[in-house]
Amino acid sequence: MSAYAPWKRTFLRPLLSLFEQGMSAEAIALCVVLGIVLGVFPVFGGPTILCALAALFLRLNFPAIQCVNYLAYPLQIALILPFIRLGRWLFRSEPRSPILTHAYTWHAAYSLAKTGAHTIVAWFCVCAPAGLLLYMLLAYLLRRPKIQPVPAQ
Repeated sequence: MSAYAPWKRTFLRPLLSLFEQGMSAEAIALCVVLGIVLGVFPVFGGPTILCALAALFLRLNFPAIQCVNYLAYPLQIALILPFIRLGRWLFRSEPRSPILTHAYTWHAAYSLAKTGAHTIVAWFCVCAPAGLLLYMLLAYLLRRPKIQPVPAQ
């Protein structure tokens, strides 16, 4: 059993079975790309809601986009700190440790909200172009005709 087998069984087969359900290559590519791009949204719980809204408004396959979203969850955890640092760099803000006493509660809440907003802007700056490129690549790969093997003589 190769290292590729679990990915083939858990991700590739269900994805390719969407073709049998009548989904176009563009719709499958959009499900995968939105599942990944929205799946790394740097707010816990946000990707599930965003993917559900995207599936509803764009009339995409809800289970397919949520499956990709859940597969992207480890990537979300791995990218939260880089997005925070990129947001700080973009807005040239200093890292502050919020002091959680009664006198500084509003300051801590403001600092947390500001860091969250900077992180979301950083996510958008990275994921919007990356998602567009990934969509174009995936749509091309899914649309291209399959190469038939040459029979042996």
